[in-house]
Amino acid sequence: MQAVTLSRSTLKAPPALLKAVLLISLIVVACASNAAFAATSSTIIPTLPEQRGVRPSGFGEAGTRPIGMGEAYVAISDDASGFFWNPAGLAFLKQGKRVAEVMVKANDRNSTTYDSIALTGSVYSDAKKSEFSIQQYLESNLKSPVYDKQLNYNYGVGGIFTNQYGGVRINNFVFGVGKKIDKVKGLATGTKIRVASYTDYMNAQNQMEAFTEFSAGVGAIYEVNKYLKAGVNIDNIIKNSRYELPACFTMGLALNIAEGTVIAMDGYNLIDTKNILGKTEFRAGVEKSFMDNAFTIRLGTKNGNLNLGFGMQFTPEFHFDYAFMGDYDTNIQQHFVSGNIRF
Repeated sequence: MQAVTLSRSTLKAPPALLKAVLLISLIVVACASNAAFAATSSTIIPTLPEQRGVRPSGFGEAGTRPIGMGEAYVAISDDASGFFWNPAGLAFLKQGKRVAEVMVKANDRNSTTYDSIALTGSVYSDAKKSEFSIQQYLESNLKSPVYDKQLNYNYGVGGIFTNQYGGVRINNFVFGVGKKIDKVKGLATGTKIRVASYTDYMNAQNQMEAFTEFSAGVGAIYEVNKYLKAGVNIDNIIKNSRYELPACFTMGLALNIAEGTVIAMDGYNLIDTKNILGKTEFRAGVEKSFMDNAFTIRLGTKNGNLNLGFGMQFTPEFHFDYAFMGDYDTNIQQHFVSGNIRF
């Protein structure tokens, strides 16, 4: 990865609303800071050839949890930023809560930023209670039958924002949906759409240009049993791009070897023989949780480099996470932090 990559009202608002307002405020402040910095940078430095296309495959590299696990995440992908990696992971989110996450690259921000925003939610349909009987109908004083909410699918929406000051800027906007397949126990599928906007991109003719590309992909996760999951993700099946954008095929396994301990292994970009999206990578990671998930440590590798991280649960609704990446492409040590809130 070219690792360029985060008030109290006088009225009594619901706690969930206050949390959402706080999160949105943080996002607005972060975006305004980036915009102000970019406005002060008047010198345009051509993008170097090796900097072209910051992982333009749409295979999102956002989220401190996957980064800390060496980006071995295709068979997991069950948190707020998981749909960037495999939209099928949305189907394994816990019901009843929306989740929002903001991630920022914490170091070297005067030259490069790599930030993300992700929000997940659920769509329900009404399902009549099967046990509702005539007697219940009469006892309810002839009221309408009672309906339950039945989960239809989970969705995720977000963006990954890259800015090499004096170089290329890429804004990726991604929407994904994931759903369990009722007729096949343990199987979940998903799809995602990506729209990427490139600005100040230096082409092969050393000319600056701006363009937008579109791509769509699919993913699947099969829960073999309570210990093992297998995942696959294919990006760029459908695409519209100014430059060559081959399909990106990634597959992986996740093994729950004990309560709170997960080992994951991925093979990334297995069919791009020209290495347009980067070289094929072997990724592996492990995650271990302690004290009922109050504290989590992570360790991983991507083709030999070191990734690690940790997470802390301050309240059941708020999580803080950190990830370190020893980037072998640039020999720069990257640091990421994120906040995750449920409401």
